[in-house]
Amino acid sequence: MTDTFQAIIDAVKKQEYHHAENLCWSALKSQPNSSLIQKWLGIALLQQKKYEGALDALLQSLPDHKNDFDVINNIAFAYRHLEDYANATIYLDEAEKIQPNQYAVAFNRAQISFNLKNYDAAFDFANRCFELIKDIPEDVLASDKNLRSLYLEILIARNNTDETINYLKQELEKTFDARMFFDLSNSAPQEITEKMKIQAQDFALNEENYFLLRAAAFLGLGRVNEKEKKYKDAFVNYEKGNILKAEKLRYRPFAAQERIKKTIKCFNKNFYLDMYKNFDEKYSERGKNCIFIVGNPRSGTTLLESILGSSDKIVSAGELEILNRLSVLNYDDITPEKALEVGDEYLRILKNFNPDNDHQFVID
Repeated sequence: MTDTFQAIIDAVKKQEYHHAENLCWSALKSQPNSSLIQKWLGIALLQQKKYEGALDALLQSLPDHKNDFDVINNIAFAYRHLEDYANATIYLDEAEKIQPNQYAVAFNRAQISFNLKNYDAAFDFANRCFELIKDIPEDVLASDKNLRSLYLEILIARNNTDETINYLKQELEKTFDARMFFDLSNSAPQEITEKMKIQAQDFALNEENYFLLRAAAFLGLGRVNEKEKKYKDAFVNYEKGNILKAEKLRYRPFAAQERIKKTIKCFNKNFYLDMYKNFDEKYSERGKNCIFIVGNPRSGTTLLESILGSSDKIVSAGELEILNRLSVLNYDDITPEKALEVGDEYLRILKNFNPDNDHQFVID
């Protein structure tokens, strides 16, 4: 098995995560109780963003790795991506006991605080990350790009306009970043230098770059052109950016209509009457503090969320994915037991955003 372990580790180091996953599954056939293989399977799945499978593998490896910082921190990482911030925090606390003052733990805490809209705490954790990162050798740290992006989001959320603009300028002077160029172009287009414009143009025209980043560069250039009153150039760049996004992110109304028809057909009055027969009277009170905003893309749902969220009685959880993951794919598979299970787990996750019941309603 030593050769197998080495092959798995080598595949992970080469970032061949799918290959590493297949090696793990193959090895588990002969060693189904190997916690070490489960650990590496969890790592391979995490890197592919298969968070539920990764969490299951890592938890299976945990009994033999209770003091393994990587396992425990990765469990927290998986829980964070599954929006289970309560459990993520529990495992981060455990990871902190094993190895205090670790960048990975501080970054996870910063991201969780930001997602829960605790922006001051997120700001403190992010600054802690910058301090910790100074002690990490460059050949060990893969990239601090995620930290820089998160820090920018925190500054924007805290309405630190001047600090945000200064940070964007400093970062863009060091290296070009399409998202940061877009943000600075929209917040302070007068601060865009000729060098930045040339870099954005080159980036946008390079078809090997990710389409959304290319679109951001085009749209940022359009905003700069508009500020310069070069309206013809502005329209050209706006059009290129919008075409890029429209071609890749095209909304498919007919497919959506089919899903809506199935939903309406299933969730009718008789469905609810039949379902509620299986529960006591208190069941109908569950979730009475939830506000669900639904609508087609670009229909104003985000604007409505912002308006409602400005009330002291309401807190927004953003656009959670948890309900989509929990729900059954086939409506024929819905049972009272499944409905209860989904509801319990969803309300538990939602509680993270209103732990002390300071708000009367929660938006999703």
